[in-house]
Amino acid sequence: MAAATLTSKLYSLLFRRTSTFALTIIVGVMFFERAFDQGADAIYDHINEGVRACAIPEPWTRLRGDSGVEKLWKHIKHKYENK
Repeated sequence: MAAATLTSKLYSLLFRRTSTFALTIIVGVMFFERAFDQGADAIYDHINEGVRACAIPEPWTRLRGDSGVEKLWKHIKHKYENK
């Protein structure tokens, strides 16, 4: 009985009128997109942790003595930002 009351309230609040139905869909899509994007970024960062930013080594890396292990841009951008 409580489930029927909950669904009837949900229907009357969100899905009965076309305008509130459309607004519910739009807000739901915005939240889903944000959560999906952050989840995909977290998975990408986890998979590519410690991976070279470029597969082709630059000629100057041997001169500087770099080990060749670079991380993602967010890990090395502090070296290139103006302070």
